[in-house]
Amino acid sequence: MRTERPLTGLEALFASCNVRFALMVDLGVTVEQEQVLKSAMAACQSCRLGHLALAETGTGEWSLVTDTDNTATATVLVKEGVLLEDDEDVSILLDKLVFQETLPAQGPISIQLIPYQPKAGGSTGLVLYVNANHAICDGRSLTNLVTQSTMSTEKSLEAAQDWKDIQLPDLKEMLQATKMDTWQEDPPFLLGPNNNTITIQELCSSEKTSKGDESFRYQISVEIVTKLRQVLKQKAEGATLSGLFVAVIMQSLAMEYRTIKGNSSPNRDIGVSMLVDLRPYLQRPVEKVEQINAAHGHVTLIDSTDNIFINNRDNTTSSSIWERSIGMTRQLRARIQRGEAHRAALAFAQGQFDRAGPPATVELSNLGVCQIPDNTKLYTAQRFDGYDGVSCLIHSEPTCLRWNASVGGGLDAKLVERVFSRAVELCQTIAHD
Repeated sequence: MRTERPLTGLEALFASCNVRFALMVDLGVTVEQEQVLKSAMAACQSCRLGHLALAETGTGEWSLVTDTDNTATATVLVKEGVLLEDDEDVSILLDKLVFQETLPAQGPISIQLIPYQPKAGGSTGLVLYVNANHAICDGRSLTNLVTQSTMSTEKSLEAAQDWKDIQLPDLKEMLQATKMDTWQEDPPFLLGPNNNTITIQELCSSEKTSKGDESFRYQISVEIVTKLRQVLKQKAEGATLSGLFVAVIMQSLAMEYRTIKGNSSPNRDIGVSMLVDLRPYLQRPVEKVEQINAAHGHVTLIDSTDNIFINNRDNTTSSSIWERSIGMTRQLRARIQRGEAHRAALAFAQGQFDRAGPPATVELSNLGVCQIPDNTKLYTAQRFDGYDGVSCLIHSEPTCLRWNASVGGGLDAKLVERVFSRAVELCQTIAHD
């Protein structure tokens, strides 16, 4: 069965600008290439994502197509091996692939198996590389596909869903039909205390060194993450790790603002846009909701610079971090429950980008826990040519939490790196508090 639907306004933007989301799993040196190939193909066959592709009409219109015959649209290619410089991390290969290889927007996702070896010699490793236009899927869908691709063939096939007779869902219709008991429409979006958000472009106005292909990656050990959870439970009951990450990002951005503008700088707002997976909030019954390829909205969490620096005038970690972690966790839930993520998603779907809520300084998406084998590593990257913002991705895996900040063109890459390095350092300090 073949189904096709026009792209929403946001999807059409992703397609025309070739906005891409990429994952790379370092499978290590002990895996069998043939087994990984079979597992990846089984994963593509068993989920809707492997059967999706973008099609352009030639008149500027785009469609999302699904074909549920016996052969998945996506195929897995085995590429020639590459040599890494002695001091190169395997994640460098991901950046090279994302920004040196130009993929057409039309077509399915790209999946590759690539052997690698250090130039100085040593064992050959293998990476699984997946690159998709963001119009086809969101991060949760692509992460699920990669997770299945690292399983055995039997487990990948067991994960298959009986979705092949289900029409490709229209997200706009589902969003318009959704209404929760706590839905509040007046006002549609809660604004910040100053209604004057600091932009990342404003902070980076002095230097514009970024070419739009930088990604800054940080690793936080599972021991530190465990300590963070323990300290949150003791000092910020009810706060989540996502709330903490927003709090430390705000703290770091506020410190940068005060450094650049001076201590007498006017009070402003800092906004962190949080990506929200809308699948659990769609109106039920939704058949096979886990097979919806993309269903995300966002809410912008906001605090003022004066609130951030209360009892913290010397720019050191204080109890205000805990209070903000609780506050941001509550604000995230409240904004979702009052319908802000749905309204933002619907505005984007209808192409009404100026009606998607208050602006943000940076974007943050927590992809959650990725169930990959213990001996593997997962890296993320984004490509958004022409975008002049900063988008962060966080995910957990068995041995650590990884934090990736992708930088748009025309910004000060060193400033962005400084902001997120400081945020990660704050997390590590808090863990030992």
